[in-house]
Parts: sequence; C-alpha cells; structure tokens
Amino acid sequence: MTYVPRGKQVCLSSFTDIKTRNLQLEQHGNFNKLADAQALDAVPTDLVVAAGIGKLVVVINAATDSAGSITVTGTSVNRETGIETGGDTDTLTVSGLTTDSSTTDANGVIVHGFANAYITAKWFTGTVTLSTTDLTCTDVDV
Repeated sequence: MTYVPRGKQVCLSSFTDIKTRNLQLEQHGNFNKLADAQALDAVPTDLVVAAGIGKLVVVINAATDSAGSITVTGTSVNRETGIETGGDTDTLTVSGLTTDSSTTDANGVIVHGFANAYITAKWFTGTVTLSTTDLTCTDVDV
C-alpha cells in the first residue's frame, strides 16, 4: 500500500499465493473459462454456463455454419448502479470462426489475441444460457 494525501490508500501491487499461481489473474479482472469445446446449435443444443460478474467472451473454434447469431440470456448487471435485471438478453452477431493467436510472454504470462471472438455488450452474473436458431457450432469456448 502507498500513502496518498487525504488519508486514502491505493494498492499498487498485489501477490497470488502458491495455490493459485496457475490461474490467469490480473489486477483489475481475469479470464475464467466457463465452457470448453461445447456444442451450440439450433436443434436446440443450448449452452448453459455459471458466470461470476462480467462480460462473456465467446470463441467459436469449429462450426459447419459460422454466420448467424447467438442470444445470451441471464441476469445482467448495470455497472453504474449495480441494479440486476433478470431474464435480460444480448445478441451476438457471428460472422466467422475465431482465430486464436494467444501466446505466452517471456515471464510466462498469457497474452490473449483473438480475431472474430465475440463479447457481450452487457455484464452478466449467475446462470447464463447461450442459444441460437441459425448456427451449428461443434466447438465453442466461453
């Protein structure tokens, strides 16, 4: 902690204990993999995930139809007021498969790089359902 005038303290550094060092943690947020290599299609095969509080990043690794939309349904959180809205939706427009150019730097830190990854405009919490009526995805990560 560093002393700042008016008696306020600001955290400039932090540490992670040995038990959690393999997690991808950042000072102000992180990536948590909620689903790995899951199907999502119009049969329907919905994809249900349990989120903390945050936006969802959807990576489509394989699909026979990779142009359409994904509807994300769940409880959204207004970042300004903290008010939660149950049954809220957000639509992601899919225009192709995702290219993952993520790498690890010299310090062992993962540097994420995605082309055609899809991120929700809203923040969600709790159980979230991803559904589609016009896509056939065989390998989706959230």
